[in-house]
Amino acid sequence: PFLNHLYIAPVLNGAGRTVAFIGIQSDISRLRQRLIHEQQVEHLVALGRSVSRISHEIKNALQPVRLMAETLTNWRELAEADRGRCLDVLAQGVMVALGVTDDILNTVRQGGPEGDPIRIGDLAGQCGSFLSGLLHAGIHLDWADPVPALAPRTVTIRPRHLFQVLSNLAANAMDAMGGDGTLSVRWEAESLAVGPATDLSLVPGPYLRIDVTDTGTGMDAITLSRLFDSFITTKPRGEGTGLGLMISRAIIREAGGTITASSTPGQGSLFTIRLPINPCI
Repeated sequence: PFLNHLYIAPVLNGAGRTVAFIGIQSDISRLRQRLIHEQQVEHLVALGRSVSRISHEIKNALQPVRLMAETLTNWRELAEADRGRCLDVLAQGVMVALGVTDDILNTVRQGGPEGDPIRIGDLAGQCGSFLSGLLHAGIHLDWADPVPALAPRTVTIRPRHLFQVLSNLAANAMDAMGGDGTLSVRWEAESLAVGPATDLSLVPGPYLRIDVTDTGTGMDAITLSRLFDSFITTKPRGEGTGLGLMISRAIIREAGGTITASSTPGQGSLFTIRLPINPCI
């Protein structure tokens, strides 16, 4: 037995009438086997990427949990306020890790990520508390809260999703800065006209702009051009998966926004997150 492909075409005379048919038969058993093999390989590659992404997200979520657990081993020597801060970061890290499983289920069910409108002031407060627990001792956090007029406005994103993005940016910034440096975070409002919005593949309107700046080594133009590609990393083998920024871009895009980067070698890097601000009700 074999798999047969039959091609039949009419043979026309000078008047355009069919006078015969020509048939060509081909044994395509090997071709079919090759196609099946290629499909299996594609599925394995897709599965590998999914597993890598899940592993990366869970590791990122558990990183602050590990750091705070290490800090709390000497809990008797910590001030009460510091113990409370550690416990808050622990709770947030566990919440993010548990939330990853919900995201996986939503992806399997082909449901998009869900989110409720949240006040920008509340979101900034939660992110500031979470981010301060991630930074190494030599890294200074220069944080600027949103202005009072911006604080009551809302954006639609789950806080833990923004935690994931900020933790990726902070981890990369700390690697670039080494033992000491400054990580600056600014929360501002920005109104995009048609031209700038089109350049960013966004719709015109008001946006929350979050600028994350570090004082690290910076990046060259070639690195910037591939920054958000899958499995691209400048870290030594075994220290980076090349998925963090790709995941961060996907999270922000799913929330209707965008994330961009600019950098100059030797002068640090700037990452800008833009999220659409919901209309006032």
